[in-house]
Amino acid sequence: MTWTGWRHFGQGLLAGLLTGVVCAQVVVNESGGLAPGSLLVDMRADEIRLLSYASRSTRLTAQRGYADAPFLVQATFTLRERAAERCHAAPDQGGNLQQFFRFIARRPLSPTELASEFPVQVGILRLEGTVGAIPPVEIVVFTNAERTAVAAVLDEKAAELETQAGIFERLEDGCAALDSPPVDPHHFQRQ
Repeated sequence: MTWTGWRHFGQGLLAGLLTGVVCAQVVVNESGGLAPGSLLVDMRADEIRLLSYASRSTRLTAQRGYADAPFLVQATFTLRERAAERCHAAPDQGGNLQQFFRFIARRPLSPTELASEFPVQVGILRLEGTVGAIPPVEIVVFTNAERTAVAAVLDEKAAELETQAGIFERLEDGCAALDSPPVDPHHFQRQ
C-alpha cells in the first residue's frame, strides 16, 4: 500500500474511532461449511469472563474475575442526555446473558444472501473466557429490514440464527436489560 493509501486508511480509522460508529468490514466465504443446526458458538456460562456488545447507540461490558463472581456491568450511550450506568449482575444473570453464550445456525448464508436478506448491521458481540483457556469470540450481528430475524458472521462463516431478533436490541437498555438496577457510581471509587 502506498503512503497515500495508508494515510487514507488511517484517516478513515481515526474518523470511525472519533465518531464511535460501529461498522465492521465482514468477509464471508462461500463455502462456510455450516449446516442447519450447527453450533456457531457454544460456551459454558462459567467459562465467560467478559461479554461486550457495541452498537451505534450503546456499549455494554459485563466482566468478572472468576466463575462464581457477579458481573460488573457498565453501559455507555451515545445520546448525550443518557448517563452511563453501572450495575452488578448475578453470575447466571438470571438467564439474561446466557442466551449470548450459545448460537445455533438456522441456515448458512452466502455473502449475497447476507447482504440482501440481512442488510442492517446491529452490533458486535465479543465473548472472552479465562485467558489462555478459550480464544476470544467476536460475532458481527445483522438483522433483516423488519428486524424479525437475526444473522451472524463468525470466522468468515455467516448464518441466520435460531435466536430471537430482539435480544441484541435489548442490550441497548443497559442495566435494565439485565434486570439489575444501576448503582451509585461513587460506590466503585476507592475509599
